[in-house]
Amino acid sequence: MTRYSATLSQQAGSGSLSFNGIWSEDVRHHRWRSYQLGYANRYGQLNYYLYAQQSQDIHHRNNQVVGVSFSLPFGQAGSLTTRFNHDKNYGSQLQSSYTGSAGEKNAFSYGLTASYDMPRENPNEASVAANGSLRTDYAYLNASASAGRHQQQYSLGASGAR
Repeated sequence: MTRYSATLSQQAGSGSLSFNGIWSEDVRHHRWRSYQLGYANRYGQLNYYLYAQQSQDIHHRNNQVVGVSFSLPFGQAGSLTTRFNHDKNYGSQLQSSYTGSAGEKNAFSYGLTASYDMPRENPNEASVAANGSLRTDYAYLNASASAGRHQQQYSLGASGAR
């Protein structure tokens, strides 16, 4: 398989403009390509990123995706990130997540995520997920849980300190 990629970045006022391109071809001469143009900037403490992507798969099917993401830090308390994208072939998705840490040396870290999928050909679906971990001098503990329309998942883990 042959693969080429190119990345360009340029200051644009107070923000930055970027271009990413990927081209690949397998031994049967099937070609796949993707181009993405993005713009990143900040407004006060709010960071944002806008992008548009064009792709073509090995069957010459075209797709376009546009999206935006926002990230707002809350100092040592954590940060909130929200993303929205619209995919021409799939539909739209909205996701918001909060990650943070607490305790001495940020020994406890956690994350909360809420997603809302709006596919073109299926019912809309909401899901939520949470995870947390605690690092001590003796062990590393972690737990996660998620729930959506048709499934729930839970996990617990523990390992010795390294």
